[in-house]
Amino acid sequence: MTAEDDCGREGTCLVTYTWQIVTAPVFDNCVTETVDLGCNPATPVCDPGITATNECGNVSVSCNESPIINVGLCGKSRVLTYMATDCGFSSACSRTIT
Repeated sequence: MTAEDDCGREGTCLVTYTWQIVTAPVFDNCVTETVDLGCNPATPVCDPGITATNECGNVSVSCNESPIINVGLCGKSRVLTYMATDCGFSSACSRTIT
């Protein structure tokens, strides 16, 4: 940074800004309650629109799809687990779809 006074004299100093992430990411739109799709639904897959943020903005979100489990005569169940990670902090959000 450089400053100049009314007499034209200049002074310069170096300014360093550092910041540290101190909180885990927060999901913006992950619904955690069980979703019932009825009998013989299409295979549920991870939603690429699920997002998470922390104090520095958007963070990377990954998703793991559990194996599909048969439930009763015509039902199926699958758990979608979303993971948001940034700078060593992480949060998880799981959706059970039946």
